[in-house]
Amino acid sequence: MARRLRCALTVCAFLAIGQQAIAQTLGQAAVAARKAPAVAPALRADIEKLMVITGSADLAAQLASQVTDAFLNSFKESTQNVVPPRAIEIIRELFNTEFAKAFGGPEIRDQQIALYAKYFTHADVKGMIAFYETDLGRKAVADMPSLMREGGEIGQRWAQDAMPKMLQTLEARLKAEGLLP
Repeated sequence: MARRLRCALTVCAFLAIGQQAIAQTLGQAAVAARKAPAVAPALRADIEKLMVITGSADLAAQLASQVTDAFLNSFKESTQNVVPPRAIEIIRELFNTEFAKAFGGPEIRDQQIALYAKYFTHADVKGMIAFYETDLGRKAVADMPSLMREGGEIGQRWAQDAMPKMLQTLEARLKAEGLLP
């Protein structure tokens, strides 16, 4: 029981540290986005159109949700139900809500627009819009959620198999560093 509790605490510490790192990374990205050169209005409008056509914000939130689900499912199994199911449910709800807000909000959208503008010319963006407005482009967009879901399931199966060993290694390393008794 003590080992399971230590394992659960290790993972909770990992989540807390990870959440702080994500917040710092998002903060740094926001500062960088404010320093980035402004995107020309016509290019910005076309990038926004491309993002709507491809559903990029929805896909990003969906991917983040799948990663969270995979991690929490693996966590639940590896801790052998030491953490109450309701706690896992609350964590899942909170993370999914925050991911949806973040990927649907202006801060990340503006950063994504700046990123597209960094790597693609206006002509490139117009070409991608033209592609995604074809039958093949619409098929690619329509099938992408299934590809991501099934790809996520592959990753989830891997995580479920690998997580116990990873947690064992993590616990040993944290003990070796004096961070766990």
